[in-house]
Amino acid sequence: MMDRPTITLRRACRDDSADLLAWRNDPDTRANSRNTAEVPRASHESWLNGVLNDANRLLWIVERGGQKIGTVSAVRTALAEVELSITVAPTMRGRGESGGMIRAAILEIRAVWPDAVVRAAVRVENMASRRLFERCGFHLAGEDRGLLVYRLIDDD
Repeated sequence: MMDRPTITLRRACRDDSADLLAWRNDPDTRANSRNTAEVPRASHESWLNGVLNDANRLLWIVERGGQKIGTVSAVRTALAEVELSITVAPTMRGRGESGGMIRAAILEIRAVWPDAVVRAAVRVENMASRRLFERCGFHLAGEDRGLLVYRLIDDD
């Protein structure tokens, strides 16, 4: 049996714009996002330019064996927290990639912001994401504007 190639994260760039927009506007992604509206291309391009130049934000394209499987975002807030969010590419859903995506992102976040508290915000009805973050060591910490807030509990 052959081992699966390792998940890798690389910083997103402008060349990833079309994939990022398509994944963001996917109906399932939109249904589980803070903002469920479809994002117009011009708004997306403006957002991406801002993200790529923001020292408090990291945006990665996640790949396995050279194939794009999704994206992970980490945003550092003024509260010394980093909010983690993921999107699995629609064609890659159901293949068990999301846990590896989160674990790889946590390693990267720890390298950049070692003392930050890592959190995630999940829609109440998104049971799959709730279970995913719990499996990855996150614990429910509260609710904020209709979103459940999870915090990573480190095993140190």
